[in-house]
Amino acid sequence: MDYKTLVLFSGGWESVYCLIKAIKKYGNKNVLAVYFHYGAEHQIKEVIAAQIITDRFNVKMNIKRINTLSNKDGVFKGRNTIFITEILKEHISVQRIYFGCRNILSVTDRYGDSNYEYGKVLGKALDITIIMPCIMLPKWYEVKYVNKYLLDANKIIYSTE
Repeated sequence: MDYKTLVLFSGGWESVYCLIKAIKKYGNKNVLAVYFHYGAEHQIKEVIAAQIITDRFNVKMNIKRINTLSNKDGVFKGRNTIFITEILKEHISVQRIYFGCRNILSVTDRYGDSNYEYGKVLGKALDITIIMPCIMLPKWYEVKYVNKYLLDANKIIYSTE
C-alpha cells in the first residue's frame, strides 16, 4: 500500500499519542507505523511494546534496522534526521510524518533533532509536513489521553523516561 501518513513509532508515550491522533484523522488502514531498530539496549522491550500496540490498533508496523547510528553516553544524536530520510527513500508518496517530540526549542533537546524548530525546518527542506502534536503537552496529559484509547497502556508502553 502506498501510505501518505507515517508515524515514527517507538511504542513510548509520545509515539502512541501520535499514532492515536493519526488514526483518528486518517483511519488505521491509512497509517503506517515505522519502528527503527538502531542498537539501543532498551529496544528489545520497546519493539515488543510497539508490536502489541500496533496490533491493538490494527495498524501495520514496519521495522527498519539502522546500523549507522553512533551514541555518546546513550544519546543517539541526529537519529530522527536519519529516520525521516530513510523513510522517504522507501515511501516516496508520503505527505506527512507524525513525530512525537515535546521540545519546542533546540536548547532543551539533547538529540539536536527532536524539537519543533528542527521539525519545521526539516519538513520544509524535504517538502513534507511534519506533525508534532506533543509539543508543549505535559506528560500527564499524554498519559491520560492514551489511557482513554488503550486501557492497559501503563502495563504495555515501554518508556525510557
